[in-house]
Amino acid sequence: YIHHTVSTWARQLIQAAGGTVEVVGRDNLPQAERICFISNHQGAFDIPIILSTMPGPIGFIAKKELALLPIVNIWMKGIGCIFINRSNRRAALESIEQGVDQLKRGRFLILFPEGTRSRGPHMNPFKHGSLKLPIRSGAVIVPITISGSYRLKELNGRIQPGAVTVTIHKPIESEGFGEDETARLGTLLAEVIGRPLK
Repeated sequence: YIHHTVSTWARQLIQAAGGTVEVVGRDNLPQAERICFISNHQGAFDIPIILSTMPGPIGFIAKKELALLPIVNIWMKGIGCIFINRSNRRAALESIEQGVDQLKRGRFLILFPEGTRSRGPHMNPFKHGSLKLPIRSGAVIVPITISGSYRLKELNGRIQPGAVTVTIHKPIESEGFGEDETARLGTLLAEVIGRPLK
């Protein structure tokens, strides 16, 4: 029920902004119990875009301040979001372990390895720490490219219409990577995700 409500809200939010979303590569979505989506992060509309286009309840890593927002924090917890305190290393590691446990229990997660919005068509360097999540959990990795979402808000600093393309790439098995190979995995993901942006 929460997923249906949240995905409906996300679609309505995008429509209200005048945004259109085209999804390419739906047939690349695997039939797997553990899926970790890895995406670039262009703008504030990325999360509604993901929630409105991907299957099933998808949680995401969110800064701890969002846990204090009334109503919003209820649906975020309901879809499996994990709140992280980046200024506290121990707390951040505990959040990573929560994410691993969640993936092992069959809940989907999405990660934005850039850590912050690029606010444009380019892609910021990936931070590799979060990539331990799919490796430790053995989740299937589904790379996603979001192209054009920055036009909905970040381009001119105000909400405006724009066309967005979401590309779903072929899945990558995390079992081929050790925990000490997050940099190698990050390089591969950045190459795959960045391809449609060139």
